[in-house]
Amino acid sequence: MTRTEFLEELREGLSGEVNSRVVQESVAYYSRYISEAVAEGKTEEQVLDELGPVRLIVKSIIDADRGAGRKEEEPLETEYSVKQNSGFSFRSWYGRLILILLAVLIVVVVIALVIGVVMAAWYLLPVVVVLGIVIILAKIFLGRRQ
Repeated sequence: MTRTEFLEELREGLSGEVNSRVVQESVAYYSRYISEAVAEGKTEEQVLDELGPVRLIVKSIIDADRGAGRKEEEPLETEYSVKQNSGFSFRSWYGRLILILLAVLIVVVVIALVIGVVMAAWYLLPVVVVLGIVIILAKIFLGRRQ
């Protein structure tokens, strides 16, 4: 088998099984791999023998793609894209912990505000009652003078 036959069999085996980006990246990877091994002094035949049957490579790529849970159009992540996307996320364990802590803090603040309003009303209740009594008495006594 030649390099061209290997790559064509790889392309045909992956087509329809994984998205086109995975097919392109896989073919490009094995093309580079073969070129680099040949540049190091191995023959094309030796490299292809070391790689093994194309159908096993195709099966492992398909299994890896399906196991990763990627959708049909979702791109295959490269080492560069993983490093670029490795920042803060609420999907990570510490992101979820921060969300939980924020939720607890909000609940505590709301409870404190409610208790504060209730306590203020409780302490102001005698003042309101006294003012009410004063107003009622003022109307009674001021109303009789007229």
